[in-house]
Amino acid sequence: MQNTESFPSTEFEVGCDLIPELLEEDFPAESPNLLPEIPPRPQLEMKVQNVRSIIIKSLIEPKLGMINQLKEGLLVCGLLEAIQKDPELFRPVFVHTDLFAVTSEEFLDELKVTYSEKQVEKMAEETTFKHFCDLVEHLYHIGKRALSRLVIVTSFRIEEHNLQLRDLMRFITGSFQLPPLGLPGAIEVKFVHGCADGCKCRPTVSTCKLVLKIPVHASTFANMKEMMTSAMLEGFGFGKL
Repeated sequence: MQNTESFPSTEFEVGCDLIPELLEEDFPAESPNLLPEIPPRPQLEMKVQNVRSIIIKSLIEPKLGMINQLKEGLLVCGLLEAIQKDPELFRPVFVHTDLFAVTSEEFLDELKVTYSEKQVEKMAEETTFKHFCDLVEHLYHIGKRALSRLVIVTSFRIEEHNLQLRDLMRFITGSFQLPPLGLPGAIEVKFVHGCADGCKCRPTVSTCKLVLKIPVHASTFANMKEMMTSAMLEGFGFGKL
């Protein structure tokens, strides 16, 4: 029996008294002294139809214009017939799937690093890039642990906000996953020098040109982790960073 001590006695009693009245309104019983039985099938079917109508009105109808434009474009390109013949083959293109989820190796293979010609600057850039690569591996393994549900970590903002490699991918390219046809080019990594002591500036990206600029003051893994976490959280979406 449920403990009712935490509920105000009067409110609890009033609520209990209202339950039979509400049920009687929805499904009138044959006798006022009996609780209503299971509603007849026609009433259930009517409720299902009403719910379906609400969903179509609120979720599907506002997007019908875009869907029709997409349909016309696919028809012009000769793809609509192929999609209709084999919808399962094209499903990953239109709905969320992990089929194109990027791994840490695939992500790092997409990078093209541009180092400075000056040896002193290059050494600082190599250190910064090493910590960036470590962060990529860290984010990837957090995603694997989240999928397996074996480990739950809440010790740092990355884990606290469930940030994964897909979020870094989104920050740099605008897409959570690799497109089915791949990226239009390699992700170019450049480095920023000349920041003042104690500078906390974050990396900047161009999702069109696929260019990531990382300040070299991220000279430790902790600094890199803090900086990229701030960038991914506060720069989520276009035009916010």
